[in-house]
Amino acid sequence: MALLLGAGASFELGMPLVRGVTDQLLAYACGPIDDSFEGILGRGRTIPMRHAFLDLVVGHGMHYEQAIGWLERVEEHVQSNNLSKAELRGLYGHLRLWLIDIVSQQIALAQIQKVDARATVVPLYRQIACWATEHRPLWVFTLNHDLCVEQVAAQHGVRTSNGFFDNLASYPNQNVRPDERLFGRMLKYDSVLNGSAFFQPGESGINLVRLHGAIHQFYMNHEGQPWIVQLEPEVPSVAGWTEVAQDIATKGNEDEFSAPGCITLRGVNEESFRFHRTVLSGAHKAHPSDEFLRLPKYAPILKDRKVIHVEDMREEPVADRNDPAPIALETFARQLQSIRRLVAIGYSFCDDHVNEVVATWLSGHASRTLDIVSPFVDPNNLALFQGSIERVHLIMRGAVDYLRMQEGRSEPLTPSEAEAIAELKKEDEDLRKSIDELRRSYDDLR
Repeated sequence: MALLLGAGASFELGMPLVRGVTDQLLAYACGPIDDSFEGILGRGRTIPMRHAFLDLVVGHGMHYEQAIGWLERVEEHVQSNNLSKAELRGLYGHLRLWLIDIVSQQIALAQIQKVDARATVVPLYRQIACWATEHRPLWVFTLNHDLCVEQVAAQHGVRTSNGFFDNLASYPNQNVRPDERLFGRMLKYDSVLNGSAFFQPGESGINLVRLHGAIHQFYMNHEGQPWIVQLEPEVPSVAGWTEVAQDIATKGNEDEFSAPGCITLRGVNEESFRFHRTVLSGAHKAHPSDEFLRLPKYAPILKDRKVIHVEDMREEPVADRNDPAPIALETFARQLQSIRRLVAIGYSFCDDHVNEVVATWLSGHASRTLDIVSPFVDPNNLALFQGSIERVHLIMRGAVDYLRMQEGRSEPLTPSEAEAIAELKKEDEDLRKSIDELRRSYDDLR
């Protein structure tokens, strides 16, 4: 078996759903314009970018993932908007990078909040660890950007592999904890296709494939080649992964050395590195093409004590535009071929590129089954399984309820467990009311 995790799988661990992230973005975009806000968006772009974001999210009813996906395909919109390529790249390009920054920060902040409540709930996900021991290894494909799977695995002593090399590299950390360094593993961009760094059949652990990027994974150029860097604790633990999220949350675009869509690690002796975020969206999440994401050379961003901005550095494409398929998505499709049972937890089936892979897999053999675990399932999203619908099982439960059922636990949650889940799921009612009012007054804001 294998798992496919959507936002609902992390909701009871305190991670926001798509609507929650979108509301936070709206609140931030429509808040007071200060120097830091202007610095992120670019001088002179703040008002038109605010209007562009409102048009996408409120005017066209997009959530944040759809908005970023639309912005990634910016050149497709030249004709419909009567704007030049330069104007589109300037306006929408900066808006996309700003959204990626804020989404990454919102998820990182959620990861470091309500730590005590999360520590109470993480043990309730132990069934995932049991599956990892039983299936040797367990493949987990996630659409989420958070670190919840890593925390669950660390809590139960289960190893995880993202297909990265075993050796840890260290990076400067002067802008957060001056006496310490960050640790990370590197993976050449296309090396994940051969699968050699994942756990092999017979090895116990979780092979974790990030279909849509993650807050702790970044693109960089190393020796002229595109690589991915994954920041992680030196020794895996729940607290260690929280510390990684803390580092990411504090590395926004807060100073002159930062750039939209990046984090900057600064050390002594002008040792500074810029990593580009992988938290992307739309059909392009898993595979940035050279049409919308180009990286600067991996090099110090200071030279002769002057800041070298992204646009001043030599740029290299992340991947060839002729690559046949997104790398992570191709891994997903390939590894599914040996799976008979796929359990989708908290996934709404709203991403066409993921749905097509699942539908093709399910129709490929009569022995394959799909379990959909979610308290809210829109039947319209399941139309693509029409020819195999008898092998699709709807289980109207939340993640914790389902995992406890699979574990054979029928006793009710303890009061402390129930209170912790309620705290982690609690939404900001004041924010919800203000966003509802914002949507009603959209025309006035425009």
